[in-house]
Amino acid sequence: MKMIRQLTLITGSATVLSLILNKKFKVVLSGYCEAETIALSSSPTSPLTENKDKKPHENIGLGNAIIKAREYVKRAKEEIGTPGMVIGVSLNGTPVWTEGFGFANVENGVPCHAETVMRIASISKSMTMAVVAKLWEDGKLDIDKPVQHYVPSFPKKTFDGNESNLLVTERLGACILPSYYVKNPKTKRLLNAPYVDNSYKWAGGGFLSTVGDLLKFGDAMLYSYQYQNQPGLLVGYLQPKTMSALWTPQPSTTMKWGREDGYGMGWVVVPQRQEYGWGDAQQFATGHSGGAVGASSVLVVIPKEGGSPPPSGVSVAILVNLQDVSLHTIAFNVAAMFREVGTRVTIEELQ
Repeated sequence: MKMIRQLTLITGSATVLSLILNKKFKVVLSGYCEAETIALSSSPTSPLTENKDKKPHENIGLGNAIIKAREYVKRAKEEIGTPGMVIGVSLNGTPVWTEGFGFANVENGVPCHAETVMRIASISKSMTMAVVAKLWEDGKLDIDKPVQHYVPSFPKKTFDGNESNLLVTERLGACILPSYYVKNPKTKRLLNAPYVDNSYKWAGGGFLSTVGDLLKFGDAMLYSYQYQNQPGLLVGYLQPKTMSALWTPQPSTTMKWGREDGYGMGWVVVPQRQEYGWGDAQQFATGHSGGAVGASSVLVVIPKEGGSPPPSGVSVAILVNLQDVSLHTIAFNVAAMFREVGTRVTIEELQ
C-alpha cells in the first residue's frame, strides 16, 4: 500500500487528474483523510440477478425510471438516517439523473444538490489503481515485484514468523489503521503525535468528489473494458486486457456484494454466475464502496454486453454524509430500475 501512496505522491495530483481520463471524460478530485467502511444492510432479494423470462420489449421510459428510483432513494435515505444523500446514474455513458436529498450542512441549512462535494473514501483505491495500471501498461511498474523494489526503505514484514512479500495485488485494498493511541508511561495520558504530512493517505481513501465526476470515472473504465478497436472511436484510457485483469477476482479474496464475490485490483468484483442451469443469473458487476469520518460512498458499474458501442451499461454513484453505512444494495436496486430503460436514451428524454 505504501508503494501505491509513494507512486501517487511522485506522480502528483495533477497526474491523477490528467491520466485517469481521455478527451471524452474528466474527473475533478482533491485530497482528504479516510477510514474504512462497515457494511450494515442487506437485501432479501439480490438486485444483481436478472430474469431470463423478461421479454426485450418490456422496457420502461427514462422518466418513469427516474420517478421510481427517486421514491425508492427517498425511502432509503430515511431508513439510513443520513442528513444528506446525493445520487447519480449514467446509462450507456450518458448521465441521466443526478439529484441531492436532505442537507449537506444541517446546522446552516445547506441543502444537498447534484454538485455537492463529499468524501469518496475507499473509492480512491479504484482511481489510484487506474494510474498504477497505466504505469503497468507503459512498462514503468511491475505489479508482481515486492514494494521494497520501489521503496527500499519500506521494512520487510513477517506473518507467523514467515517473511511476506507485499504486492499490489495483495495490498491495494487493505487499510490498516491504529487500534489505540500511545500513552505516556508516566502520566498515562494520551500522547499527541507531532504534525505529519497526511498526503500519503490520499491514494487509499482521501479524495473528495461529486457523483457526476464518479460517473465519468466509472464510464471511462467501462469504455476501456469494452473498447474493441471499433472504427471512429477513441481508444480507452486503459487496454481491455488490462481492465479484464483489474476486474478479475484475486485468489482467496471474498466480498459480500452478491453470492460469491471477490476483490480484483482496486475493485470489488461480482462474477457472472448461473446456478444449476435455471433460475435467475447473477449479472457481472464491479465497483467499490468507502467509508470515512462522516461519510460513506459507493460506485457501481454494471456492463451490458453486446448492446451498443462502448460504454454500454449502467453506472451508479451514491454519496452520504453519514459514516458506517452500506450503500451497495441501494446502488444495485437503482441500477436494476434503469436497466429496464431502452438501449439508447434520446435527446427528448434527457430534456
